[in-house]
Amino acid sequence: MQLINTSLIHPDFKLNGKYYLGINDLLTTIKTLDNDSYLFLCQWFNNNNYVTINTSGSTGKPKQIQLQKKAMVASAIATAKHFKLSNKTKAFLCLSTTFIAGKMMLLRALINGWELDILPTNSSPLSGNTKKYDFGAMVPLQVQHSLKDLGLVSKIIIGGGAINNTLLAQIYTLKTQCFATYGMTETITHIAAKELIKNIKYYTVLPDISISSDSSNRLVIKAPHLSENTITTNDIVNIINTKQFEWLGRYDNIINSGSYKIVPEQVEAALSKHICVPFFVASIPDELLENKLIIVIESKPYNLEIDTTNTELHKYQTPKSFYFLDQFIYTETKKIQRQKTLDLLKF
Repeated sequence: MQLINTSLIHPDFKLNGKYYLGINDLLTTIKTLDNDSYLFLCQWFNNNNYVTINTSGSTGKPKQIQLQKKAMVASAIATAKHFKLSNKTKAFLCLSTTFIAGKMMLLRALINGWELDILPTNSSPLSGNTKKYDFGAMVPLQVQHSLKDLGLVSKIIIGGGAINNTLLAQIYTLKTQCFATYGMTETITHIAAKELIKNIKYYTVLPDISISSDSSNRLVIKAPHLSENTITTNDIVNIINTKQFEWLGRYDNIINSGSYKIVPEQVEAALSKHICVPFFVASIPDELLENKLIIVIESKPYNLEIDTTNTELHKYQTPKSFYFLDQFIYTETKKIQRQKTLDLLKF
């Protein structure tokens, strides 16, 4: 099958300030800048109608999946439409193009005719930069280390991990419009976003996407332009309407403790006001409760006292034990690998 026309280079597309005469010109340049981006674009411009992508492995084993190029084009256009980003939008890429988030930032620019700069993929990609941008994408760690520089950016999307309450409070003070995104490799990055301003709890889906939930309250996504199949996720949600939902946690993380079902992410959200270092809630076997709720904290041991009256947690949601580790295990996209990290404790 021949490559679809919409995946050709948009005439307004710029990379690092340069227009390109054609595919070979672009590939020659990008090979000198970033080999992962070069390898991806070689796939993008070949005659296949799909691209092979690696998943991050944050909720299971990493795997390779095939995404249809026409679906990736549709996703890129939907992002531009949702965030009101026209051609000649000034954007930056600071995410690795090994994974879908970085690949799609590159494609959004290529397809929508943006002016894209490739920046370092380190924790502070805007450091030393004075150029102003309309749009960018970061993971929470990069946002944390770029707060003083985010005034250069009009709109930014944040994905790839949870945003703790400390960082959220700092984001509230910014003039930059910041959005948390919801998505996965299978949905070609985000299918929903919520602006990070006070009292906004719900994600709003992008154009041409509808949502519902199954009998286990897992999110069900219908997005014909992205996938021919309905996607049932492992995310527990509260459906507000066909376009909005509240994310509660992962179905496969649910803990049964003393006949109660506990969603770790809800406990973590409450405790994040009291713990300022990386942590997560898990469970260990217990004769009385079946599973005992614990906290695992990335830190040297210290005295941690939590006033449970101020956490909005029920008694059964209160962790019974605390464990400390010097270093968690993370994926390449900086997501905590909960089970592998828990295995380090060797109960």
